[in-house]
Amino acid sequence: MARLFPDCDPETISLKPERDVARALVRDLPDDCLIYHSFSWLRRDQHGNRETLHEGETDFLILDPRYGLLILEIKGGDVRHRVENGKDEYFRVLPDGGERRIRNPFEQARDSMHTIADILKISSFPSWYGGCFGYAVAFPDQTNRGSIPNDADNSIIFLAQHVGDMERAVRGAFQRWNRRPNPSISADAMRICRERLRPVFGLIPARWRELENDEEHLVTLTTQQQQALEGLNDNRRIAIRGGAGTGKTMLALWKAVAFAREGLDTIFLCFNRFLAEWLNERMNEELDTITRSKLTIYNFHGLCREFYKRANVPFRPPSDPSKIHAFWSNTVPNKLFDVLLDEVPKLRFDAIIIDEAQDFQEDWWLVIDSLNREQNGRLSIFYDPNQNIFNDGNMMSQTDAVFNLKINCRNTQEIHKYSVKNVNADVRPSPRVPKGTTPIEIQVTDANEQRQRCEATLKSWKTDYQLTADRMAVLSYRKRERSCFGGITRVAGMPITERLDEWKNGKGVLFSTFAAFKGLEADAVVLLLSRMSPPSLNDLYVASSRAKHLLANIDVADC
Repeated sequence: MARLFPDCDPETISLKPERDVARALVRDLPDDCLIYHSFSWLRRDQHGNRETLHEGETDFLILDPRYGLLILEIKGGDVRHRVENGKDEYFRVLPDGGERRIRNPFEQARDSMHTIADILKISSFPSWYGGCFGYAVAFPDQTNRGSIPNDADNSIIFLAQHVGDMERAVRGAFQRWNRRPNPSISADAMRICRERLRPVFGLIPARWRELENDEEHLVTLTTQQQQALEGLNDNRRIAIRGGAGTGKTMLALWKAVAFAREGLDTIFLCFNRFLAEWLNERMNEELDTITRSKLTIYNFHGLCREFYKRANVPFRPPSDPSKIHAFWSNTVPNKLFDVLLDEVPKLRFDAIIIDEAQDFQEDWWLVIDSLNREQNGRLSIFYDPNQNIFNDGNMMSQTDAVFNLKINCRNTQEIHKYSVKNVNADVRPSPRVPKGTTPIEIQVTDANEQRQRCEATLKSWKTDYQLTADRMAVLSYRKRERSCFGGITRVAGMPITERLDEWKNGKGVLFSTFAAFKGLEADAVVLLLSRMSPPSLNDLYVASSRAKHLLANIDVADC
């Protein structure tokens, strides 16, 4: 089994195509091979008449002492190649059927190879380096029925069928690139390569590295979660109960994807619109086209809108705030159950996954049961009674079994202890979860001071832990315009955004309400509270448990 750098389980790699390839490389390559994932660099480059910095990254860098260096570029999903105006062009097929032009992957891999060769100082094949170097491109979700482009060769194209035996594919690429009679890299040469690659990663501040180490522990699948997955497989209808951080959404998503891969039309329903948007975006990136076509993700309100749209019925939520609750709790589900289900008979599913089920109103379950093609069909329900902040009572659909998750694998021990101290949550931190940093509690006198302390906290995290905007969130019990950030557009030198897609793309620090951020998480969270109108204990539990590593509670007296 080869060694992967950074030192982590391949299953924790977020992008599925890279995760699949990493798993195969670690499994198939010999023990003395080194595999660097997502290897990045910053080099000086000539730009006109001045020297500037140029950044780059390669998906995988393989060092094999029997052969040498191989750069491997990964292109997952549906990728197309055409010749336009005599030039090779590559496109990624988008979920809506459109296309987005991408860089020629063979050109990208070739440039990366030359850069790494310069970093290692092996471009001129020095005497100490006895190996060869080359590159390859992997399309793990595709196969080929056409010709090979002139700037490529069969030996350096890894397709879906090669993922089962990556050792053979890598060896074949090395053999084609090699021009030495007996290529090999000595132990001393391997040491030199490791030492020259090491500065590329840079020296990381100790506190930031501590945060990254904590993250590696938090993403590890617990034994209890594995048991839950087995329970999902053994029961057609099951309820999973667990506190914040026990992995409910992760398990729900895994099960939904598993159903979709079996060819079952599957719907994943949740309460939070932001959560549905994030999961849709993630699945668009990670799943192959066929599996994605079998998986539908909505929050319940979004599903209602879809039924109204397909039935050509006007959808008009009331403008009077006092009528909104009754509209969603009674009017919409009753209309769906009594009329629209019959009007839209094709919108049915073989398997239904419900996340945040504690927030689903009683009448909604009649609709949910009617979405199943079979009576008492496949149904998996995930819920946490302590996160019920919208629903006074909840009568969920009948299931065959209930499984309790009691291990928190999201939050550090300190944040877990802080979040559950005022609620009756039968959850304990995993033994593998790091202790982490003690949450900060700050009391201030007015809104201006609350904003200043929030900004100081974010600046500190940004500097000490090297956190970027997409890893930090500010959560308030009030909407932004009624909070201390009303009319404010920047904080700690970064834009403020209320859009999840902008936040995920690093375009700003997210500002959200406790309710809107349910089901989501961030590495670092600032809670804005008011002693004059404090949140309920359940609300505080939900909000504080969104923080994975760092948490600050800033409580103001007079707003």
